[in-house]
Amino acid sequence: MYYEKGEYIIPFDGTQLTSGIYFCNFEINNSTIAKKLVILK
Repeated sequence: MYYEKGEYIIPFDGTQLTSGIYFCNFEINNSTIAKKLVILK
């Protein structure tokens, strides 16, 4: 999925995930940024 330049809000629904630590990878300009997500239920 590709978007034009700009600022975006991408919805995230973690209701089907169990509690734990997850990593989300973003690819921007040939660079990858990993962010840690913590889900507690």
